[in-house]
Amino acid sequence: MTVDEAAAVFSVSPAFINKMRKQLRDTGSLAPLAHGGGKQPSLDEEKLGLLKAEVESSPDATLAELAHYLGKQAQTIVSVPTVCRALQKLDLSRKKRAE
Repeated sequence: MTVDEAAAVFSVSPAFINKMRKQLRDTGSLAPLAHGGGKQPSLDEEKLGLLKAEVESSPDATLAELAHYLGKQAQTIVSVPTVCRALQKLDLSRKKRAE
């Protein structure tokens, strides 16, 4: 069976068939390869603790102010969306004061 025929049978591209053949030769298995791991989080447990303490002491702080605080205290430059995700991870909500 040719590569093109095998690709047609399984409804995949010939390049995918070639990739699987190479993987079988190199590893002896067609099992999925391990995931690479991805990017490490910007905020480790220590920095999350600093953030939690700051939110508890200043619940009216904006996300930008919290990001600035982390930059000063933990020497970590983080974006506003990163602070937002960290607060969600910590299951903290910010209380906004109506002015």
